[in-house]
Amino acid sequence: MPPTAIEIERLEDALDWAHDELGLTYDQIGAALDVSERTLRRWRAHDHAPRARQKELIEDLRELRHVLSATFPDPALRLRWLHSPEPMLRGRTPISFLRSGHVSRVVDVLATLESGAFT
Repeated sequence: MPPTAIEIERLEDALDWAHDELGLTYDQIGAALDVSERTLRRWRAHDHAPRARQKELIEDLRELRHVLSATFPDPALRLRWLHSPEPMLRGRTPISFLRSGHVSRVVDVLATLESGAFT
C-alpha cells in the first residue's frame, strides 16, 4: 500500500532533520530505523511505506527533535550535548546511541533532563 501524503511529509521531515541537523549519514539513519539505506531510498521514492515498527521509530525521531529543541533551544548546545559523554548513558555520547538505533533511550534521557530531575 502506498504511503499517504502525511506519512510522506513526516518521513521526509524526520529523515532530512536527522541528516541535516544531526549529521547522520543515510546508512546511520537506516540503522536507527532498522532498515537498509536502500529501503530509505524506496521510501523517499514513495515506492513503499514504512512498516508499523519503522513508523514507531520514525515517531521516536520526531519526538527526539521536539525534546532536544525544548531542552536545548540553542542549536550549538544541542550538538555539543549530542557529542559529549552523558553519565545517564554510561558515559557514551548520545549521538553514538542514535547511530546504533537507540533513539528512544536518548529521548528518555532528554526527557529526564528537561523535567529538571537533576537540577
